[in-house]
Amino acid sequence: MIESIRESISILDKKLLQVIQERMQLSDQVGKIKKQKNTPVKCPNTESDVLRRYRTIGSELNLSEKFCVDLASLLLEESVRIQKKS
Repeated sequence: MIESIRESISILDKKLLQVIQERMQLSDQVGKIKKQKNTPVKCPNTESDVLRRYRTIGSELNLSEKFCVDLASLLLEESVRIQKKS
């Protein structure tokens, strides 16, 4: 019983990482566009929107606000890193 649940978790973990990888590919594209337009990588308004969106969706899904904010912050940090090297 526990093993089949753990296997399901493992499958979801892989899917989750694949979606994150897709997100980072999009961040890379954004970084290239920003570079062409000579736009700063960090955009406080966009970051605020992302954090707000994660709080809202997290609340709808009954996830803790701290977890959602921490996750969004990690994703934003990695997106900025990727965009800087684009």
